[in-house]
Amino acid sequence: MCREALRAGAGFLVVPPSSVDRELRSGEFVGAPLQGLVLTRGLFHHRDRPLGRAVLAIKAMIEEEVRQLCQSRSEIIRPLKRADASLAGRI
Repeated sequence: MCREALRAGAGFLVVPPSSVDRELRSGEFVGAPLQGLVLTRGLFHHRDRPLGRAVLAIKAMIEEEVRQLCQSRSEIIRPLKRADASLAGRI
């Protein structure tokens, strides 16, 4: 849907370059890295629904991958240290 909006001339798209790689390589889309933009990601679920085994397994895999990324790429990936950290562990 975002690609269609961009194709129609409806503004800009802020996404990882890999998600529009085909369009960038073909020259359909053009762009440049954003300087100083801080992005935060989170895992969310419905509060009233218990997590199943598959979701818990995926959650553990994501947490381990993030832990490894924080260790190996500490210059760009950091754990939360602000008030947002209070959300950690709720999932």
